[in-house]
Amino acid sequence: IMAALRGALRLTRPVAQAVHKTSTGLVGLKVDLNGRANLIAMQQQLLEAVKAIPETAAYRQSVEATATYRLKVATEETDEEAIEKTIGFGQLEELIEQGKDEMELIDYYAGEKGWEMAADLAWQGGGDADIKQDGDRDDKEEGGGGGEGA
Repeated sequence: IMAALRGALRLTRPVAQAVHKTSTGLVGLKVDLNGRANLIAMQQQLLEAVKAIPETAAYRQSVEATATYRLKVATEETDEEAIEKTIGFGQLEELIEQGKDEMELIDYYAGEKGWEMAADLAWQGGGDADIKQDGDRDDKEEGGGGGEGA
């Protein structure tokens, strides 16, 4: 019986060593047993999806830079903890969720032609005017406080 038990334990040891964590420690976010492969797939999907946005759009350039970097790290490194540490934006499961959120944003940005709004100088000027107006209001509030907080 003991010999059979030892044999069974030897078979399960590699499986136990292959799983580094049993929990992400984040409520509602389960461990992804294929985290590295799924991260690679997500970055590839992002790079494909962002092609719907013009190459000159700053948003596309940002997404491409981020996805390309993460893809490079995940393909060059096999250790999941090392990937997480190098990228520095959370666990693989979190990076995959971020990718899913980015996919939704890409769809929205492409559908609304967000790059046209960003290039509209009148729109940008309006934003600057709003910021200046908010700053002027804040200055007045700070200056007219009656000497409190000194």
